[in-house]
Amino acid sequence: MSSDTRPSILSSPSGTPPGASSKEADSAQGERAYLKPDRVAIICIGDELNRGEVIDRNAAWLGEQLSDLGFTVSWRLGVNDIEADMVTALREAAQRAAIVLVSGGLGPTSDDLTVDVAAGLAGAEPVIDAAHEARLRQRFAERKREVPALALRQVRVPAGAQVLANPVGLAPGFALPYLNSQLFFMPGVPAELKAIFGTAIVPRLRELLPNHHSRQKTTLRVFGLTEGQTDQKLRDLLPELVSPIAASTLHYRLAFPEILVTLVTTGEPEGTAAHHNGLLAKIHERLGDAAYGQGDDDLPAVLGRLLAGSGRKVATAESCTGGLVGAMITAVAGSSEYYVGGIVSYANEVKVAQLGVRQETLVAHGAVSRACVEEMAAGARERLDAAYGV
Repeated sequence: MSSDTRPSILSSPSGTPPGASSKEADSAQGERAYLKPDRVAIICIGDELNRGEVIDRNAAWLGEQLSDLGFTVSWRLGVNDIEADMVTALREAAQRAAIVLVSGGLGPTSDDLTVDVAAGLAGAEPVIDAAHEARLRQRFAERKREVPALALRQVRVPAGAQVLANPVGLAPGFALPYLNSQLFFMPGVPAELKAIFGTAIVPRLRELLPNHHSRQKTTLRVFGLTEGQTDQKLRDLLPELVSPIAASTLHYRLAFPEILVTLVTTGEPEGTAAHHNGLLAKIHERLGDAAYGQGDDDLPAVLGRLLAGSGRKVATAESCTGGLVGAMITAVAGSSEYYVGGIVSYANEVKVAQLGVRQETLVAHGAVSRACVEEMAAGARERLDAAYGV
């Protein structure tokens, strides 16, 4: 990117678009003043993301990490490698959130524009970071190759920005203030993004989170109810989600073969836990046994724990699922203690020969019927010598 085109697109150091009046600048600052310090925006840069060639897993991962830290992601955006679009996105994000996380566009190629755009927003010029340049030159020397000038593009940062060391790659991350927000820039390579986020950004985020802020999150696993049925059972709790000292939100997500219900509560430390636990008890009361697990305690894990504790074993008989149930059971470490095996009887002939399903049952009721399923389960239990047949 040539420097003579930058002033026509990029803002001044204050974050005001070129030619904007002081009144507009004051308005932009005023809009930011009321935003909560725990609000975060995520921007992922790259044409390949918007074209669907690459699935944007970075944003999902960052959202999960930020939520666990106690932040709220209020805005998320994918932007093409177009200078004007990147400027607009960064400016808009800085007006929406106290913290902006940006990934992508820090490589060596001509379409990697993030450093130039960020430098323009800061009213600075891109400069080469000496530490990362030394690592780059060492890597090329180890391979007995000359360092091409283009390669040095990936070790640049805006002058005056705080460099965030990249422990696994060549391109440094960096942080800089813009408007009233703090912007953090990371490479789009997932391993590098995760490394920089964990080592360099998380400690800074913890310092930015208000001391009085408290957050609790619980995810319940619900089986046997549809998403709509689950919502209907909990809808009457909506008026109780907000109290003077804490506020909760309820979220539903279909994750085959179950529904995930997540309760998130934020507020003052002295009241958040009580508010959260009180709501959680009411949710359990309304869902009953359908809420069988919590967090990572999924259906195969809960089933395995119950079977291991009872000393009994299970066998499976499957048809259309093609071994899926057996795969879910054996995905749990130690499943050999209670799972003896299974029979995938896709063809009716296998149902008859291997599981003892009667031909009369298939003729009268068909393969996809309760009568057939009962005989399949009984056959698996008896022929594989298990306490339970599924």
